[in-house]
Amino acid sequence: MRLDSVAAGAALAALAAALLTAGAPSAARAGEGELEELFSRHVRVLKPQGRFAPRLIRAAPGGGEGWRRVEDPGRGYRLALPDTAQVDSAPEGRRTLQAVLSDAATRPRPVFRVDVFPTGEGEATDVDLEYLAGLVEQYPEKTFGGRFSVTDSGMIVIGKPKQNLAMVGGVGSQGAARLYRMQWVLLGPQQQVFLTFDCAEEAWERYADTVARILLSFESTRRKKG
Repeated sequence: MRLDSVAAGAALAALAAALLTAGAPSAARAGEGELEELFSRHVRVLKPQGRFAPRLIRAAPGGGEGWRRVEDPGRGYRLALPDTAQVDSAPEGRRTLQAVLSDAATRPRPVFRVDVFPTGEGEATDVDLEYLAGLVEQYPEKTFGGRFSVTDSGMIVIGKPKQNLAMVGGVGSQGAARLYRMQWVLLGPQQQVFLTFDCAEEAWERYADTVARILLSFESTRRKKG
């Protein structure tokens, strides 16, 4: 697993369809105190944990006035960024996009980035709940040397056709800096896409809604074989 700095019954189905048509967020519970799913017309979040998933289902994908579309046909994705974002026109290595969401001088800067890696032999090619559980368990040690607390997670289902992405977010330390990270992971037979946002821990609330809209705007244009 690569980690980089990234049904119920017919009645419930009918209720879900009605809520989705109305554009209202809803939830399904598997048992007492266990939230199984959150969904809106734009997204489903399976096994949601933390405060970001409810925020996500209240959001709409970025686009329209004040936003610009960014596309990478070679890597097979597109998304929307705020017009004010400072986009690096020549990211290095596997990084295909880097955008700073503020011109403030504070550090660490609020940076959204996209990294694309080839899928290695034997690596997972699709996100499911088992992959999500492993990601959440291994994330602190593999990315922050254990100095990370996962606060947000879930399996994201978006797009047409539907795509599954794993979500993990939380607070970690890099040197003296305390930062918040939100990361989504899309797996495929040929490549893995990591969508990552980092900012100062105390600044996360300021950017969370914008990050939600950026992530919801993500579309994979690469079709799976088979």
